[in-house]
Amino acid sequence: MKTKRLFVSLAVLLIFANSAAARDIAQNRYSTISTSFYLSKTVNSDKVKADFKVYAEGDNYNMALRRLTKINNNFLFFLKKLFPKQDIKTRNAYGYSKTAVIFVSIDSKKIDKITSVLKYIANKDFQYKTGIKPINIRFIVSDRLKQAVKAVLFKKALNKAKMKLIVVNRILGGGYLISNLQVGFSPVYPVSYALANSAKTLYRAGQTRYNNQNMQLSPGTAKIKVNIELQMSKKMQEK
Repeated sequence: MKTKRLFVSLAVLLIFANSAAARDIAQNRYSTISTSFYLSKTVNSDKVKADFKVYAEGDNYNMALRRLTKINNNFLFFLKKLFPKQDIKTRNAYGYSKTAVIFVSIDSKKIDKITSVLKYIANKDFQYKTGIKPINIRFIVSDRLKQAVKAVLFKKALNKAKMKLIVVNRILGGGYLISNLQVGFSPVYPVSYALANSAKTLYRAGQTRYNNQNMQLSPGTAKIKVNIELQMSKKMQEK
């Protein structure tokens, strides 16, 4: 019974609240102007993420694992010459039947070093049914750089909103204020390379493309875009 009385009391309060809000809207009329615009900034990718598959086959799994261990140790030794240790991650080897596999990932700011990794794989003479396959390479904009650019764009958005307010007040006689400002950032997509089974294919294609010079993967650029919804309001004078 107490619960029922509570719901009745809440209902009465809501009716009074809604009636008060309706009177307030009727008594305080506003002229509202809404507009939208966007700003953007193009930045260079400053980070690379790459994944490689190291594999080996043998007469049995133990043989495959021994062959894999040697290839993987040599590969990691080479990578640590190019990248800080913390930029290199490995996933535990798994195996089935006569095959052993381990995955090596690179997440680094040293984007210019990734071509050297492809060159290493392309020029390596692996034993039969062993090797290293590039899975993908993605050049991205780091969170640090994204936040810095977003801060700059946000300040520009505020300044542009203020300039629009000045223009509106100049044309319409003043009195308008910014009543709502919504700022939303669009996603930033990486530059991705879907690679062939072997780095030799990609590397040799790059050599042909660049007239037998060392292949260079372009890290590309990304556009950071901000969408702004602006609302300006002015209280109308009662007649």
